Amino acid sequence: MDSGEIAVGKLDSVIGKEASFFFYGKPSYRPNSDGRSSSDIFSALYTFILDYNKLPCPASMLPFDSGGYDKFYRDICDNAVMEEYYLPQKKEMPAQVVNAFFEDNAAYYEWKVRDDLSNRISTLDFHSYSMKQICVPNGKTDYDQRAASIELHFTAPIKLERATLLAIVGPDTALEDPEVVAFASGLGAECVPYKLDLDNIDARQRQIRDVTRAWLKSGNYIS
Repeated sequence: MDSGEIAVGKLDSVIGKEASFFFYGKPSYRPNSDGRSSSDIFSALYTFILDYNKLPCPASMLPFDSGGYDKFYRDICDNAVMEEYYLPQKKEMPAQVVNAFFEDNAAYYEWKVRDDLSNRISTLDFHSYSMKQICVPNGKTDYDQRAASIELHFTAPIKLERATLLAIVGPDTALEDPEVVAFASGLGAECVPYKLDLDNIDARQRQIRDVTRAWLKSGNYIS
């Protein structure tokens, strides 16, 4: 918050760039594999909701999370190199992918592929067909939806300003901090709190997805 921007990260070994990483249209996190939760507020999950239309075009985009490709998706993709799946560098590409595989933002958020997806994609279209296989839920937990989340890479800092920052989602005790309140109100951003649940498996993923969904619905970003 002190810098007023989201800085570019260190060189990422998977995509080979110094970049900041975002998911388009929804929060997607790795589940806590053993189900343990922590009372440490710094272990909680946070989401900054930015207006994609006010951001520059990403330097690169993938229709899934890059970190999971080698471990989870490469076999589905017949060992194709990940670079074959980079989307064209056009600002409208995420919306086009959502429409092609999910039809609308609400279905994309819930990981519900189009009913007619099989009819729309030919097995001869290798990349689209393998993407369909990745997008169809296959036993993953409800809150590990990174496989069907569009990943955006920015190689320049993203300034947090009134035009870009819409909301900050986080645990209620953190969002009550006077510095956080002042930062958000100074940019006209809404604080969207959830109460940290320490008892349920994957509680943090469920909570942040549920409150983010409700906020997006209230603003008509999803139906």
